[in-house]
Amino acid sequence: MDPRIRDRRIQVRRDEGRKRLRLLIAFGSCLIAAGAVVAALHSALLDVDHVRVAGAVETPAAQITAAAGLDHHRFLVDIDPSAVRARVGALPWVADVEVRRRWPGTVRIRVTERKALASLPAPGNRTALVDATGRVLALTDSAPAGTVRLEGLAVAPAPGEELDGPGRAALVVAAALPATVRPRVAIIRAVADGFELHLAGSASSSPVVEFGSTISWTPRSSPSPPC
Repeated sequence: MDPRIRDRRIQVRRDEGRKRLRLLIAFGSCLIAAGAVVAALHSALLDVDHVRVAGAVETPAAQITAAAGLDHHRFLVDIDPSAVRARVGALPWVADVEVRRRWPGTVRIRVTERKALASLPAPGNRTALVDATGRVLALTDSAPAGTVRLEGLAVAPAPGEELDGPGRAALVVAAALPATVRPRVAIIRAVADGFELHLAGSASSSPVVEFGSTISWTPRSSPSPPC
């Protein structure tokens, strides 16, 4: 074989070997870099150091943090905002949730809470607060001012669950009351053919508005309706 051809073949093999070596080195460097990034993201430098809760009044911040799964050590990169929203949104008072990650170690949770519209009897001689959608918000010893009492219904389910049937219908009536009239309505009572609205006043003189297949005004002491 011509020495020049032999030398050329040897040079080609050496070039191919160097090329493979460079590729192996580059691939190994990428693996090392990727491993370093994963290690950094899961290091104490990038774990969740602070959980900031805003907008919560009725729901304790600690309860929101626990529902979000952030009451123990977590890495920020592992936090799934949509999963956090779903878990926090399941809390009785919570209507809407916004979750944001702030590097290197903060999670911000902003909630919008529901508003109590009415109350009704609950097990254990307690009072359940419900919002306009029928969701039971909490069990209390007494209803706060501004809520309408619902009567003639089954006892309320547990917080986080929802009313159905006549309970929802009673809430439709309560929600439809004008803001100027609602404070004057003490009780909405479910009856066989509809609902009775008992206006604020003494038991003997309180006017009653009846809702059924027809709407009638039956004053017990006052000749005119409240609105």
